[in-house]
Amino acid sequence: MCALVWEANDLSARTIRLNLLADIDEEGVEELQITLSGPTSGTVGTNKATIVSISDSACDNELGGSINESISLNEYCYYVTSSLSVNTGAELTIEPGVTLLFDESTILNIQHDGALIAAGLEDDGIVLTGVNKTPGSWAGLQFTWSDNTANLLDYTTIELLYLVPTLTHNRRGRLSMYPTTLQMDSR
Repeated sequence: MCALVWEANDLSARTIRLNLLADIDEEGVEELQITLSGPTSGTVGTNKATIVSISDSACDNELGGSINESISLNEYCYYVTSSLSVNTGAELTIEPGVTLLFDESTILNIQHDGALIAAGLEDDGIVLTGVNKTPGSWAGLQFTWSDNTANLLDYTTIELLYLVPTLTHNRRGRLSMYPTTLQMDSR
């Protein structure tokens, strides 16, 4: 649940961003419900109307292959069509509110001193998930010899993957994980 809060006599506008992802195979009806609760004064304001704007954004941005220089992902959604490798010296930064949809069997591999910086916010997290909404539909995250202190998963939901994020062939692997949710395959 997302919430917007106004103090008494505060007439400023508020914006909330909701990522509504429908099943790729079957587009269902999406519904937004707005509830006003707990007014702290005798009136709810003088405006007789509220404007709610809803825009639908398709996942038109495609990713895959090697990342050899630092990039930042800040669009609503990215479709990862093939395994993605962040190579030595490169940083992949994923901004708050971004969703990465991984194609079947793809993996996100952070190589050597490459870095993954997924710095979501408590009210605007990051989602790494499979295109097919079934457990185990994508391979997951792998950190191969990455000793980069910048590796971070903060307010990031990682779901429907087959493999748990791993640090492989690495005696000094570094990954900071703060409020992060992992949803694994139940196989």
